[in-house]
Amino acid sequence: MLVKRAKDFKTKFDLTERVIGDKIEYVHAMDRFWFFIRSTLNAVGISPVHRVLHYKYNHRKFKIDGENINPRNILKEWIKDGRLQQIDKYVGLKEQVENLDDLPSKDSDEFNVFLLSPFDNSLWSREALLEQYNFEYKMEIYIPRLKRKYGYYVMPILYGTEFVGRVDVRYDRKIRTMNFINWYWEEKFHKNKYFIEKLAITINRFIRFHNADNIELGNVRFKNQLITLLECNLG
Repeated sequence: MLVKRAKDFKTKFDLTERVIGDKIEYVHAMDRFWFFIRSTLNAVGISPVHRVLHYKYNHRKFKIDGENINPRNILKEWIKDGRLQQIDKYVGLKEQVENLDDLPSKDSDEFNVFLLSPFDNSLWSREALLEQYNFEYKMEIYIPRLKRKYGYYVMPILYGTEFVGRVDVRYDRKIRTMNFINWYWEEKFHKNKYFIEKLAITINRFIRFHNADNIELGNVRFKNQLITLLECNLG
């Protein structure tokens, strides 16, 4: 179909008789709704119903055969029939809940470290970060320099299921150097040897992705250990 216009962040398509091609397939409203719910949960993880519905603007009622359908009632039905699973006030896909059940049996060396982009789906809801992870995060790209608390491009550090800190990153393209300017750690976080090893792997992967030739580790507390691991070409 040809895009006619966009309104309220939704694309409006042209009339069917103006469609290019002979075959027209219509997606049932319920199938479309399930697609958005599933893709939302895959993006943001197990979440309360109101967050799931608001992520892709699925909180509004829609019509099927002329009948107004309440999205919340549909989710309740899917929980009853097992398509979705509920833990307290949270809902998720079956495979997500199964993965959650496996977490207590995992050892520290099984968890990975991730440097998350400020635009990562997991950071979409500040409310969720505070409620589920006790982690306060605000993207400071659009904040005046003197009013920034952490830095221009601060990346949260995710270790297993916990946000353990953040780092301000800047890439100097002229000299192909990746600068990890300032590191900030959560008070509750206590590093272990597995974390440092996994962080070294992540940093190595990160600088390779950006084709950086040099690296500056800034004020990280365990710099010598990281340098040794990076020189061993981990990852």
